[in-house]
Amino acid sequence: MVLGKPSASLRAIVKRKRPESGKPSTPVKAAAAEPPPPLPENVGNQSAPAPASQGSNPVKTPSGAQVPARDWDWERVVLDQWSFAFNGSRPLQLTGKVFNNLEGFEDGDFLEYTSQVVSAKGRRVMTKSGTQYWLGQPASSYAAIREQLCRKALRGVAPVAFDPDDPLAGIDLGEVVPCAAVRIPRIEGWTPDSGNALLDRWTLTKLERGGFTCTGTVYNCASQYDGTEHHTTAVIDDVQGHVAHCVDNATYFLGRQAESDPAVRGEAEKILRSLADTLRV
Repeated sequence: MVLGKPSASLRAIVKRKRPESGKPSTPVKAAAAEPPPPLPENVGNQSAPAPASQGSNPVKTPSGAQVPARDWDWERVVLDQWSFAFNGSRPLQLTGKVFNNLEGFEDGDFLEYTSQVVSAKGRRVMTKSGTQYWLGQPASSYAAIREQLCRKALRGVAPVAFDPDDPLAGIDLGEVVPCAAVRIPRIEGWTPDSGNALLDRWTLTKLERGGFTCTGTVYNCASQYDGTEHHTTAVIDDVQGHVAHCVDNATYFLGRQAESDPAVRGEAEKILRSLADTLRV
């Protein structure tokens, strides 16, 4: 059964699910692996999949809607213009336009998130609720999320090229976990759909070998559970306002600084401004 649409009041407070408090929250440091090859230029830039060889004559779905015939598996729920919800943070859940679903959705409705993805074979995936999905065309946001998830999974192994017939290849789906509601901090200037992870209650560290990293509590970060504490970024190579870009191509919105001596907080802000100026030279 597909996870239903949350009410407006629920969305305002709870943005996703994460493991209960018993799950480990050891941060995963950025791997030095080479990023996977980029998706083809046309991936994620189309409003709908290309027509299949059977032509463009419309077909009737089990829900009674007439839609163009496409290379879709009509024995399953179809998810088009899909990506991982919550910027790829764990547990991995899908989002996209849903078709061929009789659980209160009309064809083409936007599905905010599924339950956890537990298995994938080619373009067919199964979620924790038991629903099987056929993946159509990925959304434009999938390429960047895939790169971060592959970086975490590969750790030095040769990257897996994107295969449209096996779009989740190379991604570690992770263990199946119980879920609990997580309260996402409301930070001015940041939203969960911005494409940037949120690093809250952060501190800045200067490395002996040169460069700076930030450590804090992370949300909406690919391959991390929301609320993971002591998450450390890769070396920061650019700062634009509150957004830090790192050498592993991950981007973080820096929320509130950790509670510390005011002089220390002020020094961190000064260093960030100086770092931003230095990197732009």
